[in-house]
Amino acid sequence: MAAKNEPHRLTLRFSEEDYERLRYWANRSHISINALILKMLDQWIGIQNGDYELPTLEIQRLNQLVDAVEALRASQRSLESVVISGFDSLVSMTRGDNYLLEHDDMTEG
Repeated sequence: MAAKNEPHRLTLRFSEEDYERLRYWANRSHISINALILKMLDQWIGIQNGDYELPTLEIQRLNQLVDAVEALRASQRSLESVVISGFDSLVSMTRGDNYLLEHDDMTEG
């Protein structure tokens, strides 16, 4: 009889494409195919139990949306500043105030 912590042997059949994908990801992770399958099993069970971190893609997309909102806010502040200073300039010109004209220039003519 096998000991409790002794590993069990399992035979699996994969298509050539699936085997190449397993081999690629195992090599990329610097682990064996067996270790990769065990890691994937743990992750799959965690997902089924609802115990998992948000995938990187979701986090990246959320950060991208937050950055877009921040950029819109900065753009809106800039536009607000331009509009306010533009209207201030127009009001000053209609009053006859002009910082480019010296007081003597206004009395001549």
